[in-house]
Amino acid sequence: MFTDVADAPVDSGLDAELVADLHDAFGMMYAGSEWDSDDEDPVPRRTEGFDLPGLLSELAALVSMPSVPTKRRLFQPRTRTPGVFTSTVPLPGLPPVAAYLPFSPLPLLSRLRTFGVAGLSPVPSEIGAEACALHGWVSAGTDALACARACGAAWGVGGLADLRPAVRDGVVRTLATTLTSRHNAGCAWRVTPSPPELPTELRRMLHPLTSDSLAPLSRALAQQSLSGPAMPQWTSPASAAEIENLAMALRRSLPPLPPDPESENRTGPRRPEPKEELAAALALFGWFPYDPTFPTDHVLAHGTPTDIVSCRICRRRVGLWSFHTRTLDLSAAHVAWCPLRAGGWWRESALVAPRSAGILDPKALGEMLVVSEDGRPRKKWRRR
Repeated sequence: MFTDVADAPVDSGLDAELVADLHDAFGMMYAGSEWDSDDEDPVPRRTEGFDLPGLLSELAALVSMPSVPTKRRLFQPRTRTPGVFTSTVPLPGLPPVAAYLPFSPLPLLSRLRTFGVAGLSPVPSEIGAEACALHGWVSAGTDALACARACGAAWGVGGLADLRPAVRDGVVRTLATTLTSRHNAGCAWRVTPSPPELPTELRRMLHPLTSDSLAPLSRALAQQSLSGPAMPQWTSPASAAEIENLAMALRRSLPPLPPDPESENRTGPRRPEPKEELAAALALFGWFPYDPTFPTDHVLAHGTPTDIVSCRICRRRVGLWSFHTRTLDLSAAHVAWCPLRAGGWWRESALVAPRSAGILDPKALGEMLVVSEDGRPRKKWRRR
């Protein structure tokens, strides 16, 4: 049985501090529960010292690293926008006008739509709405332009019609060459404008010339906008043969019509009717049925009859009832900056070409393949 240091007689030769240190050391060494006994008398212990479990906990706190909660970054899967939007798919939300995305088609459409239906005054295409939007300019009023990123630059194109032709041409050339440098220093549009082929990419994205896009649109136009007995007068830059080829190609993509008793004895494919050709032409040039009570930018499964058509790119609306006495130009009816107003783009589609145009004649194919009579040329790496 051990005697507590506090009860031991204090030697006069020992220092009081040494006795206190020994007391603390013995207290830490024999402070565990394994040294307890039932026959010991209760002895008051020093409360200002450390016991062994406390010492171990303090040492563990010094050695161990503080537990810092780890933060994990969650990467959400990016929603990939489709490459094209067919006539049955609604258009996505456009980014803000101030977004600097010079190589994206949808931000270009955001800048173009600031010019509205009227656009700019009749000006050359070098400084028109499309050229200005490609260089980061948006409409700030009648014939007024401002930077899309609000760098503070602003100018206008008003009053050009009042100038003499020679002077006007020089002013137009000067303005066209300074579309980039007119932005203030530090503006991103001053460094990199949009490429000139971006309007073509915008048209191909929002108006694909495929049968799965044009066929549903043509059927919706025939059922909703051309259901009346009177047909509007119309014209288009596409030739009559191209429109007929398109109507025949779209007919093959649509459900078959009921048999016509008058054409049972007729050989060959049935020629498209005028209503069928007009529906195909309207679909080719990007016109959609427009219901004022429920406006949409895509073809619905069950649409209501309407004699209004609209372009979902430039938002131009046309009433077909007003073209019974005058002619509707399916291309010129678009807004001046609309990419569907450019010429010749519809020939990119094989639907307007004759069906046999893309098939090679076997004789011509044989003439293209020429087999060498001398065999293969000798090469060092060949074994034979």
